[in-house]
Amino acid sequence: MTRPRPAILVLGFSFLLLAVSSVWFVMAGSGPLSGSDTASTQDITTIGQSRSNSGSPAVVPTPPARIGTAVTNEPTPVAPIPVAISIPGLSVETAVIPVGVDDDGQVKIPQNIDRVGWYKFGAKPGSGIGSSVIVGHRDGRNYGKGAFYNLGTLKPGDSIAITTESGEELNYRVTGRESIVKKELPVRELFRESGQEVLTLISCSGNYVPGVGYDQNVIVTAVPNSEA
Repeated sequence: MTRPRPAILVLGFSFLLLAVSSVWFVMAGSGPLSGSDTASTQDITTIGQSRSNSGSPAVVPTPPARIGTAVTNEPTPVAPIPVAISIPGLSVETAVIPVGVDDDGQVKIPQNIDRVGWYKFGAKPGSGIGSSVIVGHRDGRNYGKGAFYNLGTLKPGDSIAITTESGEELNYRVTGRESIVKKELPVRELFRESGQEVLTLISCSGNYVPGVGYDQNVIVTAVPNSEA
């Protein structure tokens, strides 16, 4: 089996996974630990939502249920949901919480920065197909280091374990890591629901912009140990 190149998973598929043709992805960190600038109190993943600065009354959008549209011509693999993640190289052992999309079209992230969120409308770890996305905070100015504070230090060969609600442990091996400017993230690939199974971990990285957040995302990809 041909492995994906690090972090950017170039895998062909013949149907459109995401309905929006122009999308971008931001996880705005709450700010460096030593910073004093005012910033958002919640890390978010923004998926192509535009905001008007004109004087016209704001139009309240219909709350999206998920990123893109469901793949209806493919059977949905049956697999238990993930409930915990262990990353020995980072000394991380924490709960995984299913998350969806909020009214602003943003992937929700657990408010507790020690927890991480699995995008529940996408692929499931252990399903044998697609990219299972888990997002987490880098840090919070008022809370300290988040669960994925050191995500960018992982390297190929490092191990990751996912525990499912059925008690099964799924073991993965890191195959790639890359930091990308947020507006250039390949969202369709990151959230794909077909192709080779991979585990995709995402957090903030790069420089912190006061009042905005970090300017990059770090993406770590891993494959099941049987394929590593």
